[in-house]
Amino acid sequence: MAGAVEAAALRGLSRQARGLGTRLLAGLPDPHTEWLTLLWGPRLDRAHALSLWRDNAASRPAPSALPEPAHTTATPLDSLVTLLRLADAWDALDTGAQQTLRRRLLRHRRLYGRDTGLAS
Repeated sequence: MAGAVEAAALRGLSRQARGLGTRLLAGLPDPHTEWLTLLWGPRLDRAHALSLWRDNAASRPAPSALPEPAHTTATPLDSLVTLLRLADAWDALDTGAQQTLRRRLLRHRRLYGRDTGLAS
């Protein structure tokens, strides 16, 4: 049963990371390296994550300047909340689960390259 719970946690964390990565890491030359930087230790690198979030939020136009459908999507505040939840979820994983996600990220990088983003 523990294996099924861990697998479900990993799937949920991966899904959150893909959605956040698409918003947070858009336009960066190597988003996989950014994720590896964030996830290399036993705790998510919150200082680096907040720096990425701040840079991303500063580069976004105000919601009122966006076309109608665009400002119904995630706001910078939504991304921050997701980022903090993701950090807490990462920190709660055991070492084996963290290593599994790092291996998946490295495999994804090898398969899809440096400039494809994380939407795949």
